[in-house]
Amino acid sequence: MRYELWGHQAGNLLAEFETEAEGLVFVRELLQDGWSHDDLSLGLEPGPDAPGDLELPPVLTGRELAARASAMALPRSISV
Repeated sequence: MRYELWGHQAGNLLAEFETEAEGLVFVRELLQDGWSHDDLSLGLEPGPDAPGDLELPPVLTGRELAARASAMALPRSISV
C-alpha cells in the first residue's frame, strides 16, 4: 500500500509515498510554495493484493488536508 497525492486541476498523480507522514510533509512544502489546498488530495491506494473488504482511511483534501499538513512536526536536528 502507498499514499498517492493527486492534483485536481490537471487530474494527475503528483507523487507517491510510503507513509502518510511523508505525503503530508510534501503537501506542506507545496502549500508553502503557493499551491491551493483545494487542488490537492492525499489518500491511501491499497494496491492489487489488498483484500476487497479492507477499510481505508478517508482521503484528505481541502482545508482538512492543509490542517493535517501544517500540524506535522518539523524534524528536530540532533545535537552531538
